[in-house]
Amino acid sequence: MNPASHGPPRRARRAAWVAVILLLCLCPALAQLSRGLKTRSFLFPQYYEDLVTGRGQTNLLKGVLKGAEGQYLTNDIIQITRMQLEHYELDGRTNLTAQAPHCFFDPQAQVAWSTSRLDVIGMEGALLIHGYAGFEVRMTNSTMFLSNRVRTTIRSELLKTSRP
Repeated sequence: MNPASHGPPRRARRAAWVAVILLLCLCPALAQLSRGLKTRSFLFPQYYEDLVTGRGQTNLLKGVLKGAEGQYLTNDIIQITRMQLEHYELDGRTNLTAQAPHCFFDPQAQVAWSTSRLDVIGMEGALLIHGYAGFEVRMTNSTMFLSNRVRTTIRSELLKTSRP
């Protein structure tokens, strides 16, 4: 019987097993290393669902969470510096922009929060909100909570009145 017909030589099989074992040992270590990695120009887009648009399109941007830098922390939480959140109407116009010096973000739950300040500009500048002591934004249902020391300004001269 030909020895080559019995499969790869023992040395090759041992090398393959060693490679598999090393790979299994290195994967968790590489995953732990990636937790401390930073990225510049962090970007997390969110799109309208097809049911909401009624247009058969699934690529209409609903909102985007941006940051100058994003750093992975433990438990799949990302710390974002110089956060900016934009929310868009179905026609693509920006209807709200929010900015904070930093926040934490859970991409699975699509929730951003912080104990720092949050500045919100809405309705093309007619609505100004300044929260000075914490916020939470839930991107899935477009809700924003500002807690403690909130100041709201409505600039009536900028409000557009639509008349039939």
